[in-house]
Amino acid sequence: MSRRYEITRSATHSNLQLIYPAGRFEALPFEVRLLAPWVGGESIDIETLRPEHRTEIAWQGFTVVRGAPGLANAA
Repeated sequence: MSRRYEITRSATHSNLQLIYPAGRFEALPFEVRLLAPWVGGESIDIETLRPEHRTEIAWQGFTVVRGAPGLANAA
């Protein structure tokens, strides 16, 4: 069974992304939601993320990623 997550991108910083459980944007900390104007979004399986991103999501429920290229696991 896969867990679904959403990736949204900053409208002002092209290399900034926010990854969080699908449908849970409003539950994110207020400060995180205000980091940038978040736009768009796509749904992904958590297995496609790098291990360090999965660990951070497990620890705090979301992750903010700088350097958007290469988010997916190469394996």
